[in-house]
Amino acid sequence: MSRNFGHRPTIELEPISRDGVWALRELAPEQRSPSRAASGLRMLLASLAGAGVAAVALGVVLPSLSQPSWGQTASWRRLAPGEASPLRDAVAVGSENGLPLYSCRAAYADGMLVGRYRSDFGGCHIAYDGKEVEVAPFEVLSPSWAEAVEGSLMGALVGGEVADSPASKPFATRTVSPCRVSYQGAVHPGSWMAFGKTCSFGFGGRAVASENFSVLESAPWMTWRAGVPIALSEGAVVGGEEGGEPFFVCRAPTVRGTLVGKVKASSPGCSVTLDGQEQVESRFELLVPHWRISSGGAVPVGAVVGGREGVNLQYLCRGHSRNTVQPGHVSDRLPGCRIGMQGAEVVLQDYEVLSE
Repeated sequence: MSRNFGHRPTIELEPISRDGVWALRELAPEQRSPSRAASGLRMLLASLAGAGVAAVALGVVLPSLSQPSWGQTASWRRLAPGEASPLRDAVAVGSENGLPLYSCRAAYADGMLVGRYRSDFGGCHIAYDGKEVEVAPFEVLSPSWAEAVEGSLMGALVGGEVADSPASKPFATRTVSPCRVSYQGAVHPGSWMAFGKTCSFGFGGRAVASENFSVLESAPWMTWRAGVPIALSEGAVVGGEEGGEPFFVCRAPTVRGTLVGKVKASSPGCSVTLDGQEQVESRFELLVPHWRISSGGAVPVGAVVGGREGVNLQYLCRGHSRNTVQPGHVSDRLPGCRIGMQGAEVVLQDYEVLSE
């Protein structure tokens, strides 16, 4: 029987009983997600291994269960308690007592468990066996920045598109990606045009171009959302800092197209560069994590894997508790978003899940 491989249906594997019985379910087109299918395969492989069955000739190579990926290109940065430097790039996913909370993960018991971290904590706080446990060393969730090689970077996050010059025809455009440069004791986010050799950012009313820069890699859990200068979105992606104040990655429309730039809480808008000058646009968008509303233990299609407990995959979630926003984890076997808080384990029935 012939099969058209031009369209490959995504198959999700999921357990249908606690006795390890598995069922195959084909997702509808609007539900298909490679990461979700890979999650099911990881669970099946772990189940087979636990039963002493060798799984071979599956035709796929999956990441190690001890190192689950968060999105396709997001990175985890190892952090020592009290160390501030890696937190400059970490994504704040909650807040408590006026301080940002970050998603963290640490090796504990029989898995890599997802939890929460605050700058005054001594480690990653995870919920385990009904208690809140502090674990070090640990890692925090951060976007991935990479060096462009000879003006090219596969997988760069596309933030906009701009004409090469005012006289360019509509089709003579190039994509624009977030980049960043160390300059005069600060780190400045800016714009990098595909196949270009410099990162351009605004400084003192003019455009500064540098050949030494890094570019933000794409990740399915990041999206763009309208921003307001005086009320920047909680959890916006940090691209740099100046004088201890973070710069967030932003983008704004201009006469030549959409450009990527930088904005901070004390700025009147998104700073972009055009024709050698710095422009500040009051109408802009911020790069932020993509969250999906969920409840009752449900895990949305496209949820991003952050860790595992035994063979149970953990997905990052967050929810409101006692006037705070708390990050934690949810899995197919939990009734909600589980967090470690005030020495105990708390399960939130209504929450959001980091998703593609």
